[in-house]
Amino acid sequence: MKVPPNAVELEEAVIGALLIDSKAINYVADTLRPESFYKEAHGHIFAAIQTLYAKGDPIDILMVVTALKAMGKLEQAGGMYGISKMCDRVASSANIEVHARVIEDKAIQRDLIKVAKGLWDSSFEETSNPLDLLDTVTKDIEKVSGRLAHSGTGTASDLLRQVKEQAEKAALQKGIIGLQTGIYALDKLHGGRQAGHFIVMAGRPAMGKTSKALCEALHMAMNGANVLFVSLEMGAVELMQRALSVQTGIELHHFRTGNLDPEQWDRVNTVSGQIAKTGLHIVDDLHTIAAIRSEARRMKERDGLDVIFIDYIQLVSHTLSGRSRENEVSEVSRSFKLMARSLSVPVIALSQLSRAVETRGGNKRPMLSDLRESGSIEQDADIVEFLYRPEYYGVDQLEGYETTQGLAFTIVAKNRHGGCADVPMRFHNTLTRFTDWDGGPTQRQEIQLAARSTAMRPNANFYEKEDDDSPF
Repeated sequence: MKVPPNAVELEEAVIGALLIDSKAINYVADTLRPESFYKEAHGHIFAAIQTLYAKGDPIDILMVVTALKAMGKLEQAGGMYGISKMCDRVASSANIEVHARVIEDKAIQRDLIKVAKGLWDSSFEETSNPLDLLDTVTKDIEKVSGRLAHSGTGTASDLLRQVKEQAEKAALQKGIIGLQTGIYALDKLHGGRQAGHFIVMAGRPAMGKTSKALCEALHMAMNGANVLFVSLEMGAVELMQRALSVQTGIELHHFRTGNLDPEQWDRVNTVSGQIAKTGLHIVDDLHTIAAIRSEARRMKERDGLDVIFIDYIQLVSHTLSGRSRENEVSEVSRSFKLMARSLSVPVIALSQLSRAVETRGGNKRPMLSDLRESGSIEQDADIVEFLYRPEYYGVDQLEGYETTQGLAFTIVAKNRHGGCADVPMRFHNTLTRFTDWDGGPTQRQEIQLAARSTAMRPNANFYEKEDDDSPF
């Protein structure tokens, strides 16, 4: 029988060093846990040391023995004699950090063995659901990898250095440090789509959620980003038709009918070559959190990954037996938030809105309470955006705008890292494309940063940018 990975001699050295040097705990407190130790007695002793450390009490043999007595673990820890013997095996606390890292590495190896054994045993059970197993093992692996990647407590000086570096980067890039969406006013408001952010893009059917997400994904991919676009509603081929329509300026129905003249075919061939060279990946066969998470990790390791789009939240399955649909959607939302943080990429998930929007009077402007089966969606999201086209609801007059024809808004209803605003855009229906409302970023756009409001208002005061005739 194989002995699990361990480093018992180093465990004794670390415990001895902690007992003879009360300051040594500062170097290993963020690395070790009682469960890190292979020998149970060592784990009990370290738990007692942790208790003393948390209280600010001095750490020595007598104090540790007293703490173990209070815990009822003195005998399991080897008694007074066994504990004192460990002090004889070390002369100082030198190299304690290196020793602690080895101990933790062995503990991680043991945890991985447990995960693998659990998967092995469960896979042989006839009643096992493969998706349940995949989801469980993925979560277990993420927990283990989280321990491996732990970098300890950030000191004030380290954090301040990071803040300064980010500010310098923002200054060089005119405030836009994340991935650009192709809508200049929106990028100025958010600073671009930023790593670790969970962004919800919501709207009623026919508002253009998929089109807006695809326009963003294309813009990012054409500018060098590696993009994963997960579609649960529309086929990958149909999405690529839309992508070609957006990039070529050829109306979508021409692709569906095949009615393209030679000049249009030339454009299609040219743009096809350009898109083929990008890092855009469109998949339409991932339906569960586990499958999406696995594909995202594979892509990050294989090609690199900069952003994830999911269309849309309510269609994603989560293997929660006997749970309500609202609980399931809430679990999906939390999983996307954690995925954004663990992969360090923006996750942009589309979401449906409830029919309450349609039954309301007035301009039918959406609000946070309209999030369908919301659960924790609003709570989890760093940013919540609503897509709204007043023209669709027969609103033909809007203060500050000469016409509502082709007018669309990204209503930023929640922004954990900045202000909220109504960002105007132009929707090209036959191309399913969104662009800046004024046709480009060279004119000063009117963006009014304001608290959430029930009144539509023009947006104002975003800054000029270099001339750029292309909407992407």
